[in-house]
Amino acid sequence: MKRNILQILLSGALTFILVDFLKNIFRVPRPENALIKLNDYAFPSGHASVSFSIAIVLVYIIIKSCLKRDNKFLMSVVVFCGAGYIAYTRLLLQVHTVDQILIGSLIGSLVASIIIFITNKINVHN
Repeated sequence: MKRNILQILLSGALTFILVDFLKNIFRVPRPENALIKLNDYAFPSGHASVSFSIAIVLVYIIIKSCLKRDNKFLMSVVVFCGAGYIAYTRLLLQVHTVDQILIGSLIGSLVASIIIFITNKINVHN
């Protein structure tokens, strides 16, 4: 249990920090036709990054649980649909482009995978 909480918190926090760092390096402005005006940079999408980062960890936790296989699959689909919906809303609001969403999703997924790998190597008691 402790490991799962650590994985979720680390994954979300480190993804957020990395995305903020990358936004300040690339300094890509938001699309001009955005439905809401935001004052930060657009690349990569922070919402997509963090939602997919947490989704990857949650699906990992679901898969290693003792639930039935059909339940694991259904719960995993729901989690990924939730992350996908969060990313999609960024497109609906026109505050990101498709490539910003895709790269953000990949960054979040990569960070989560690394966090899962590292935390499974250290000795954190459940």
